[in-house]
Amino acid sequence: MKKLHECKEYFKDVYTDCLAENAFEKSIFESTERARYEMQFEVLEFIYGEDFKKVVNSWQQEALNEFFKK
Repeated sequence: MKKLHECKEYFKDVYTDCLAENAFEKSIFESTERARYEMQFEVLEFIYGEDFKKVVNSWQQEALNEFFKK
């Protein structure tokens, strides 16, 4: 099983895909990107629990910074 820090780049990729497609304004039934993000979020939360909850906000902020930098 991967360590939590090894999931960071994939999480950021999925998050920025949602931003690019404006998927956060859609439901999981209207957007594949949103469904992928929600599924990944729930899986990471289930597997890593509190450790994931501690880093998720910083991962999201890093992804936002990179997305809007472009």
